[in-house]
Amino acid sequence: MLNYVAPAHLFLTVILALLYVYLAIRFFRNKNSKSASFDRFLAHIARYILLVVYVSGIVMSVSMGMMVSRIHHVISLVPALLMVGIRYVPLVTRRANTLKLYAWLFVFLFILMIVLGVTSRLSHVPQF
Repeated sequence: MLNYVAPAHLFLTVILALLYVYLAIRFFRNKNSKSASFDRFLAHIARYILLVVYVSGIVMSVSMGMMVSRIHHVISLVPALLMVGIRYVPLVTRRANTLKLYAWLFVFLFILMIVLGVTSRLSHVPQF
């Protein structure tokens, strides 16, 4: 059963990155907040996929003993902190979040996925 965790982790991460690109494009192009209900639904799906990716990463680290660099673990917390933080922006600014803010959020999350992919390979550097 645990043999499927690592490929599923990689597959879901790629799906999540592609979903972030799609959502960023959709939110940048969308001018009407009423037509963004399907995009918001996809954003919720992306949050659930991110949760499954976190759980599979914990399973790979704890149960399977697969090691990655510490920076990978630290950077992997940033997407969750961003999503929680974006919820409290309206409380600080006293304005509702705009679609452009969500578009930039998904661009930044996509960049973080690339950085996480690079940092996951840091522990696999051959020792000479």
